[in-house]
Amino acid sequence: TAAIVVSPFVYAVRQAPSLVLNSEVEQACWFPMARFLEAERHVQRGYSYRGLDVTLPAIRVLEGEGPLLWGLTYRFLETFLRLTGEELPPMPWHRVT
Repeated sequence: TAAIVVSPFVYAVRQAPSLVLNSEVEQACWFPMARFLEAERHVQRGYSYRGLDVTLPAIRVLEGEGPLLWGLTYRFLETFLRLTGEELPPMPWHRVT
């Protein structure tokens, strides 16, 4: 099997440019980095993968029941924030009871 390489990029901008949706992007928003550290945005969600039920950490991106940041994107954010001296809660892999 071939390895998959994912290369995330981080940019700094002085002001938020307009976001353009297309066939690959249904929804987009700007989200200040500091909000990722707000405790009330951190939730745990159960997922089932290949017959294994696990609980994974996630972050509410918008208010209410909006989209969750989780999985690989969560890991990218976790690594990026660690490089800036910040920490997210660790990803606790365990079975849902």
